Amino acid sequence: MKNHLFSIVLILVCALQVSAQRTVEHQNLYWVKYQAVIPLSDQWRLKPSIENRRYFEGNRQHMWLLTLDADRKLKNGWHAGVGFTRWSILLPSDPASEFEVTQGEWRPYEYLTHSSRLSDRFTLSSRYLMEERIRKNVGVDPASGAPVIQDGYFFHFRFRMKAQLEYRLTPSDAAIPVHIAVFDELLVQFGTDKIDNIFDQNRISGLLKFGVGKQTDLSLGYINWYQQAASGSAYVQRNILTLYANQKF
Repeated sequence: MKNHLFSIVLILVCALQVSAQRTVEHQNLYWVKYQAVIPLSDQWRLKPSIENRRYFEGNRQHMWLLTLDADRKLKNGWHAGVGFTRWSILLPSDPASEFEVTQGEWRPYEYLTHSSRLSDRFTLSSRYLMEERIRKNVGVDPASGAPVIQDGYFFHFRFRMKAQLEYRLTPSDAAIPVHIAVFDELLVQFGTDKIDNIFDQNRISGLLKFGVGKQTDLSLGYINWYQQAASGSAYVQRNILTLYANQKF
């Protein structure tokens, strides 16, 4: 319980500090994701996923993510896991831009998660995740101002801390279980001189999750994504609608 409260307080303090900034660009996106949960044993499970992120404006591509991770059940509600993401983003991050350049990234990561029941209907969970981001170098064409993919990669770390509160709306034996949840996630980065901002972004979300079978659930949600640009001098606020499918085998 103390771990969860510490996470919530730290995330909220950082979110309040960030919200004081005023130079902000606004964008609207939608994310669609499918994740499978495949048990390997009583302790281990495999979780592959694919996610497509697009702007509403012009239905322009923003990101693709292909992820594979595995975690192990520990004691007292803890899980420990490792994973790998192949990430790509269409640059610039502007739905109205005439330029289209894809930057790739290789992203291994490690994480700890914890979940505890506060009551029959309330569940509190947290996640602590460290990413090692290996990103393709990008420059700017001096004539056109377009982003240009360059040789080589640059490396940095990103630490993510997430706290989530979930409430079950339906009885425990309902044919279609329904839950609501809210979460806040703080992302900070370090380890390179190419990024001027330690704070990367904060995500605040609410979602509605419902079962569509014994092994599958769907969630509809909204994320308020507030991000500082790599230069440290500008910010982006994104309104994101999410549709996620989670299937257990």
